[in-house]
Amino acid sequence: MSVGNVSSSTSSSFVDSSTQGFNGLTADDFFKLLIAQLQNQDPTEPVGNAELLQQLASMRNLQSNTELGTTLKQLSSSLGTPESRATQELSVGASYIGKSVTLDDSSVGVVERALSDGGNILVGVNGVDVPLSRVVSVNTPVSFLNQLVAVDTGSRDLTGNTVFDYGIVSAVNQSVDPPVVTLQHPDANGGLVTNSYPSTQVTNVLTSLISNGVPVTVVDRTGQRISGQPIVSTGVNGEMTFSIDGQGPFTLSRIVSVGE
Repeated sequence: MSVGNVSSSTSSSFVDSSTQGFNGLTADDFFKLLIAQLQNQDPTEPVGNAELLQQLASMRNLQSNTELGTTLKQLSSSLGTPESRATQELSVGASYIGKSVTLDDSSVGVVERALSDGGNILVGVNGVDVPLSRVVSVNTPVSFLNQLVAVDTGSRDLTGNTVFDYGIVSAVNQSVDPPVVTLQHPDANGGLVTNSYPSTQVTNVLTSLISNGVPVTVVDRTGQRISGQPIVSTGVNGEMTFSIDGQGPFTLSRIVSVGE
């Protein structure tokens, strides 16, 4: 629809906005244009109601988009501040509380707390506060399946040291809370036995350490204990096996200690 001549007094009110192009126009500017259009329209061809409503709707959409754009810019700016990033990281750390995580040294533990210390975000794992950046994964009990793990049995030896069980996780029961892992490992006579523990007591995933040749102690089928550096190979169905000083092959379930 054509717009009639606009008086000089009306057009002067748009000088500041027009110098910035359409990006400088506001909703008020468009309303002024609409009023000027109505004042100067051809009486023989007045603006129809439908067309007028369409223009009003367009102005409303323009105003909403402008306000949304402003809000997004403000939000983007706020998210980029150190304070905002620290808040986000603290929220992430808090979301880990009660969950099993793996740290960058392969140790596993349940996150007990999250805190900010001088701008650094820490999480408490196994009684020690460590930087959040050291968390490499959040574990699910199923992720322990077929892995060699160390489990804190909850008991102490005569010198007060924690007693650990080592073995392959052969099953996971997720119908209970916390889920329970079934650990397969040898007894003193060389037979394979199973014990069950809450998954929250898993303290380390050790499969990768064996691949790197960390010393281990195994119990063979006769009950003999053999210690040394494992030489890893691949057994039936891709199962990891290893030998020690030419003896073996042994499966991971034969291990009773690691690093001794």
